[in-house]
Amino acid sequence: MQEGRLRRFASLKWIVVKRLSVLFSAALLLIALLIYLSLQYYFDGIREMRQHQQAIQFSSMLESRMEKYAIAGQFVSSVIGYNSSNKPDIQEIESLLNSYRHFINERFEIGEITLYSPDGRLVSSWGTRLSEHDFNKLHQPIVDKFMQSLTPEMQILCENTCKQHAMVGLWANFELVGLLMFGAGLGNFTTEFRDFVGSEVALIQKSANNQDQAENNQLDRYFELQIPGSAFSFASVSDQEIFLKAFEKLGVNPEFNSARFVEVFDHQYELSYQPASFGDLSLPFYLVFLQQIDKELELVTSFLQILFIILISCAFLVGTFLFWVIGEPMNRLRKITSALPLLGKQRFDEFQDAIGKPLFTAKSHELDLLHETSYLLCGRLNRLESEIDAQTDALTNSLAERDREADFVNNLLDSAPLLVVMHCLDGRIHRVNEFGRALLGLSDNEDSDEFFPAIFNTDDSIYLLKNLEQVIRTESKLTNNNGTVFDVAWVHRRIRGESENEYMILSVGLDITEQKNSQRKLSYLAERDTLTGLYNRNKIRLLISQFIEQNESGALCYFDLRYFKLINDTYGHKFGDQTLIEVANYLRDIFHTEAEVGRLGGDEFAVLVRNSTAREVIAKIRLLNQSLKEVQISGSYFQLPISVSAGIVEFDQSTDSIDTLMHQADCAMYEVKARDGETNWHVYNGSERMLSYLQDSVDWRKKTEQALLEGNFRLKYQPIVNINTGAVSGYEALVRMIDEESKLIVPSKFIPFSESDGNIGRIDKLVMNKALSDFPILLRQKPDLELHLNISAKSLTDPAIVSLLQQYITALSLPAQQIVIEVTETAAINQVNIGKHYARQIVELGCRLAIDDFGAGYGSLTYLAEFPVDKVKIDASFVRMISSSEGSSRLLSSLSQFCIGMNKVTVAEGVEDVDVLNMLRDMGINEAQGFIFSRPEDLSDIIEANFYQYDIADINATQNQKQRMSGR
Repeated sequence: MQEGRLRRFASLKWIVVKRLSVLFSAALLLIALLIYLSLQYYFDGIREMRQHQQAIQFSSMLESRMEKYAIAGQFVSSVIGYNSSNKPDIQEIESLLNSYRHFINERFEIGEITLYSPDGRLVSSWGTRLSEHDFNKLHQPIVDKFMQSLTPEMQILCENTCKQHAMVGLWANFELVGLLMFGAGLGNFTTEFRDFVGSEVALIQKSANNQDQAENNQLDRYFELQIPGSAFSFASVSDQEIFLKAFEKLGVNPEFNSARFVEVFDHQYELSYQPASFGDLSLPFYLVFLQQIDKELELVTSFLQILFIILISCAFLVGTFLFWVIGEPMNRLRKITSALPLLGKQRFDEFQDAIGKPLFTAKSHELDLLHETSYLLCGRLNRLESEIDAQTDALTNSLAERDREADFVNNLLDSAPLLVVMHCLDGRIHRVNEFGRALLGLSDNEDSDEFFPAIFNTDDSIYLLKNLEQVIRTESKLTNNNGTVFDVAWVHRRIRGESENEYMILSVGLDITEQKNSQRKLSYLAERDTLTGLYNRNKIRLLISQFIEQNESGALCYFDLRYFKLINDTYGHKFGDQTLIEVANYLRDIFHTEAEVGRLGGDEFAVLVRNSTAREVIAKIRLLNQSLKEVQISGSYFQLPISVSAGIVEFDQSTDSIDTLMHQADCAMYEVKARDGETNWHVYNGSERMLSYLQDSVDWRKKTEQALLEGNFRLKYQPIVNINTGAVSGYEALVRMIDEESKLIVPSKFIPFSESDGNIGRIDKLVMNKALSDFPILLRQKPDLELHLNISAKSLTDPAIVSLLQQYITALSLPAQQIVIEVTETAAINQVNIGKHYARQIVELGCRLAIDDFGAGYGSLTYLAEFPVDKVKIDASFVRMISSSEGSSRLLSSLSQFCIGMNKVTVAEGVEDVDVLNMLRDMGINEAQGFIFSRPEDLSDIIEANFYQYDIADINATQNQKQRMSGR
């Protein structure tokens, strides 16, 4: 028995309860047996009545089938009478019967039909497998019987299977014109019988005795259903599987008169046999019935269950009554005696819970006195035990607290990943924690001769601590036993020693090497360019500010790289980054420590030279340009055409503003770009073009708005020629402004200012209105001409442009696929996200897109894939370089191959001489545009000249021919 559980044993009350319950249960079982026998007698009577009703129903169903056959004979007689006015011969009857036999088969469920002549001769038979001889031999008795009585006759033949045959007469005009015999198996008979009586039915017969007899059977020997392990076979069966299972368990014994019971497929059945008869005629088979009796058995079972429940309930009630009478006193005594061992084990609370609290009232008998005495004794023992435990716990806690206080300092010193050092006021180390000793390789001895300032590189200021609340913080560098130097942040505090008047210094050090390294790294990143390692813009500004504050003199140079964006976006950012790194390396080699060099961002650099002149800086810039001509990035097969555009400004003690100085350097660099390659540098002198840019912007805005108001814009058209065929493929519409003196102003003068002041959208719509109105005139001259229209970055994202295009295409029935919208590469890149949306809308109208001035700006091949572009127009400045720069020639050739691979047409702009034209054709460029063919002309001059074919082999002769045709 497990410790703590009350002891269990049988008591007298349970013995009395059990014996009385058994006696009462035996009486109830006897009553249940008598009732069961009565039920069995009742069910036997029901079974006999059911068997009698089944025999009557069997005869009734055979009679019903005979009536159906008689109706079938009447139907055939009616058909004969309807189709023949006179007495028909037997051949006519055979023909009619052959026509209606399928209907008869289906309507009356007849399997065999046999026609006899009025004298009993076989004429024809349908549905039988027997030979004529066998058929006559088998059915001649029924024929003879009918000929004697001239009334319908029936016979049932059973050889392996049973079939019912009926003979009826065919009458026409009250004369016998033929005999009909119908035959049908009894297969569906058992199914119908089962549906009516509600039990499974089988017809069984004696099987053939031997093989010879089986082979001589004349009636459907192919369908015998033999019952395994017996001399019987099925003639017909409603559910063969159930009967086979029942016969397998009980065997086949038709002579057995009593019903037998069998379980088949989880159901209980009653099996019974009856001889088959029809009136006075005994049939050659037995009727076998399988009646499902699950419900009857369930009824008996339910009744027995009820009896069993009544028995159990009565036994329970008797036992409960006895338990109530003697249970309470016996339980109290049993609780007390079972719980007494708990007192010896000092489990007082469990004892009191087991016996319960007494009422402390007048005692009615000895059990009350025993209960109260046991409870009070347990309480006194419990209080005595509690007092002893409390005194023991107090003593144990006092000792444990003292041990914890003694171990606290040791655990703190040894477990923390900190340098914890206790040292005396004279600097001598008293103790170092385990982490510190392992880190610095110190000995484990306490009270060593080593001193804290010498070991940990601190000064003596910490020993000036006078009170326990004051804290001093210091930092120092330490070298561990592996030779690694690290930074430590110290916190020093005065503490009491082991004696009352003894004081010591507690120093706790934290490794802050990682934080220091991060600070140094952040400081480096704050003033350095991460790609090149040069100073960044902020550092350059700081250095310039320091030079100005110190009244130093020198020179500041700003420069950027020409064609860098083209190289960067054509070959990828990796190529561009490598180029910037190479340039930074050249700057370090050329300027050494003589100057402060920085990268301002992108491809812009700055050089700040102390105590130097512009002349000296120019010499360095020349050397840099000379070096950059030989730049070849790893992975490329040609040298990149890199040069710098440098702006230089000198400064001295009079310079007082960093922003002014940097602006002047920026203006000087812009001047170099404005001169478009005349020189690679410019020294600021106060006359730079950028200074007049703002004034020009104001002037051009006024002129543009006046021209828009007065309609002072004119369109010129320049041809685009197929390099291979010389045919004019289209015209580009170019806008010109008319000034006050009626002179034409080219777009490069006013377009940049219009883009900044917002007038460019109005100009784009004016050009589009005029050009689309002129386009039908050009189409009448040459129907396959293309019209090229330029739109700005702003118009690329203007929904009105798409709407305007759609209006003209619809109103003038313009061929949308011959309208090419040219978008500058800068516009495509700057508006890539929004621009793609409207670009697709333009393409959905049927128009085509072209990237204009490719190579003048970013030149990114990525955007050729991003935009639905059909044409790429290469900028004139890029085209002009191919005859003088091998690198540019190779770059343009690569671009051409790329466009061919992307199935895009390439157009070279600004072609002015034959050599460049031939080079472009060899590179695979498709079309060209430039002065070599024609300057931009008025529409009227183009119509008058009516010239749309150039001789590429002799381009000069072609130009002369065109001039003669135009009369100029």
